[in-house]
Amino acid sequence: MELENVNNMLLETNNALSVLARNLEKSRKESEKRVLQKTKTLILPIIEKLYHARLLEKYRHDLDLLVGFLENLSSDLDKDKISTVLSAAEMRVASLIKNGMSSDEIARHLNISLFTVKTHRKNIRKKLNLHSSGVNLRSYLESLESAAE
Repeated sequence: MELENVNNMLLETNNALSVLARNLEKSRKESEKRVLQKTKTLILPIIEKLYHARLLEKYRHDLDLLVGFLENLSSDLDKDKISTVLSAAEMRVASLIKNGMSSDEIARHLNISLFTVKTHRKNIRKKLNLHSSGVNLRSYLESLESAAE
């Protein structure tokens, strides 16, 4: 009887630990996604602006290194399909689209022309084989993210 009680307690503890492990893994993945998203949409565009500033020309090598380190970190975290087909600029635009920004907002945020944003959108659609204009790009990008989970 005592062995049966101990066995039941061990089974309950094992179940609780399994749930805890699943929750920790889910939390880790969500944290990695947030870091990746912030890096691609906030940090890299700022570095890109600094790279083009005339007063900072002597730091271009350092900025190149910094971008390389961030992209290396990002590639370790980012295992989804779209990162392998889209360029870094297209990834930034796709991420902003997925977050609900309009083309005008993206152009202002990245300090690029509206025409450039539209070109990136067209290239993203082409690379993801979205030939029908009836497919909402934001919804499609969100569905890819949820499928990767």
